[in-house]
Amino acid sequence: MKKLIPPVALAALVVLPASPAQALDDETIHLEELATVHVAEEETTFLILPDGREFALPPPGFEVAAEALTTEGSPEVLPVLIVTDEDGAAAIRIGDEAVGSEAGLERLAEIESLLEEEERSLQVPHGASGIAPLASPIKCSSWDSVLLGHDWASRNVEWQYNPANQKGTDAAATLQRAANRWKGTLSDGCGFTASSKLRTSYAGTTTRAPLNNSSGGCGAWSAALNTKGWGSLPTDTLANACTYTVGAYPYRSDHKYNTRYAWNTGSSTSCSGSKYDLQGVATHEFGHTYGLGHSSQSNNQVMKPSANACESAMRTLGRGDIRGMSYLYG
Repeated sequence: MKKLIPPVALAALVVLPASPAQALDDETIHLEELATVHVAEEETTFLILPDGREFALPPPGFEVAAEALTTEGSPEVLPVLIVTDEDGAAAIRIGDEAVGSEAGLERLAEIESLLEEEERSLQVPHGASGIAPLASPIKCSSWDSVLLGHDWASRNVEWQYNPANQKGTDAAATLQRAANRWKGTLSDGCGFTASSKLRTSYAGTTTRAPLNNSSGGCGAWSAALNTKGWGSLPTDTLANACTYTVGAYPYRSDHKYNTRYAWNTGSSTSCSGSKYDLQGVATHEFGHTYGLGHSSQSNNQVMKPSANACESAMRTLGRGDIRGMSYLYG
């Protein structure tokens, strides 16, 4: 159960100044002001978190979730979920704590209640077969899987790629391989398999930028295809996902890959130095798009919250990854 805390408990938090990156006519608030805000359709309100991330509050009735994959050994970047009810009352969950107005917190509790019900139903995957050897690595024996609370009811996820600032001309093909890793017959490489009825469609390139902003937060909602691309992100963040939903129904899920790092963007697993494996990292990010959250780092699933340089092993799903995906799309 997530712990809900009232705004008065925020006294010990360090509040950062507003970012100058936003336009002067945009309203900017901090956490202790969230309880007094009512979001309107025609306005954009930016919320600045104590860690410096800034988020455009979603339109009434929407939610936005942010998940960041970091370099291994760096401080954890807590997942964020922001909700607004139909009247524009807002609340935010940062990790296990939540802040907002009474009505906003009620809406957040509704969303979390649905998620907890789903997690109670998360069982051994439909159509699973194969038993991991006794000496298998934890990736092949852990059932660790976390749901974000959404799935694509159509089973088809269409997306586009913005190649601006890309770290390799083969990046688009690599992202397609990562997107496809989660459909069809899923295997952990140790003899365990299950099925996923997910379909994914690559709709080509676009000049539209992802909604992920340089602070590591998420920008103002706009209706468009899921967009994947490159750009600036905070130090230690390899990539992040911003997913916009209404209840359990996703409407857009964007990725940004950090241009401050060197990347292995090809199909080969040959890698040296401080390069990060794009296919492995993108497999993780598409997991967020499809509805999976972060599992425990120690269980070594694709959906763990941090990655090492040259970690091509993240191209291969773990048993927990398969469990979650098969539950959502099996």
